[in-house]
Amino acid sequence: VVALDCEMVTTLNGFELGRLSIVSENSQVLLDTYVTPCNPILDYNTKYSGLTEELMSGAPSLLEVREKVLALVG
Repeated sequence: VVALDCEMVTTLNGFELGRLSIVSENSQVLLDTYVTPCNPILDYNTKYSGLTEELMSGAPSLLEVREKVLALVG
């Protein structure tokens, strides 16, 4: 059993993933990463997401993060 939380940013294509966190049933952090969306970011939604350009600088791509998620739950 795991819990998953996502923070979203607004891009040219609408809402896209900006941060992904996964914790175990024992509250152990299994994955906590920022994510570079596929499209240019228009709004970090900082008021709600806590995300900023500085925090997301150099973040892995969605495809890279997807591989990490599949390795955990696949």
